[in-house]
Amino acid sequence: MPLISRLVATAAVLSVLPLAACSLSADDKAAEKPGAPAPAASAQAKPSQPFDILEGGKVGLIEAAETRLEFACMAKAGFPQNQDVGLPETVDPFAGLTIDAASLGPTTEQQARDEGFGQDQPAERPALVSSDKNYDAAAERCADQSWKALGADARQTVYAYYDLTNQFAGYRHELDTRLPSSLGTGLYDCITGKGYKVPDRDKFVKSPNPRTLGVPFGQLDTAAGTDWAPKRKPGTVEVGPAVPARHYRPTAAESDLAVAWFHCRQQAKMLDAYLTAARPVQQSYVDRYESQITELNAKVDALAREVGGATR
Repeated sequence: MPLISRLVATAAVLSVLPLAACSLSADDKAAEKPGAPAPAASAQAKPSQPFDILEGGKVGLIEAAETRLEFACMAKAGFPQNQDVGLPETVDPFAGLTIDAASLGPTTEQQARDEGFGQDQPAERPALVSSDKNYDAAAERCADQSWKALGADARQTVYAYYDLTNQFAGYRHELDTRLPSSLGTGLYDCITGKGYKVPDRDKFVKSPNPRTLGVPFGQLDTAAGTDWAPKRKPGTVEVGPAVPARHYRPTAAESDLAVAWFHCRQQAKMLDAYLTAARPVQQSYVDRYESQITELNAKVDALAREVGGATR
């Protein structure tokens, strides 16, 4: 399974916040480790939660090591384009399953005013598109060699971890069903109390969404390279332009609404509600898949130690 397929397959798992996700600020998530006392839901702390047991950081480290080996192999095979483009950032592919203050949207009034409901876009590496059969064959061969260099079952272990987390696809729905109905009504009462008109109360209470309030929203800055399209000429490997970071510029009305929304979330104690709802849901998944998690964590830990030692 190619990397892009794994990431797409996992996307449904990482988008976990129902009520909050309706807000463009990507509102709340939650949970905690078994037996640990409930942490205070402060604006700065990331509460511990059962899904902390997932070794996404180590999976990301292993994948980064494989990519580095694969790109070097491709360069030796006469295809330096991957190395020229540069290595992708090392990420925790399962980070979206856990909750921190930033997942609720802006953590301060000033941040809400500056960002509105949008989000800056980081710079993007140049896209690489192959229409060359020789390149494709080399890529497949180099991927096989790179995974084998990391360990006989390295690829199988990483892919199995993705398969495991894809079993968490029901997490969002289960979390949604545990949220108190008072959460939506509290947000409704607060936002209407600040003078905003809600066209459909029942729909808003069920799924609060700032876009339904008739306020114009801003947009990202334009940037060169976003409209690049490959020509796909047979026998070529095309490299597009790098895309610079882009800033989201909210409208004045959006900024005002974002500030009101921030205060209403605080008043409704949305973070506490998500933490309370999510902890038992996450724990149920950890309990259900405990044997697989334990087995994969041991394998991933061993692989990550080897990778870390080899890259120092």
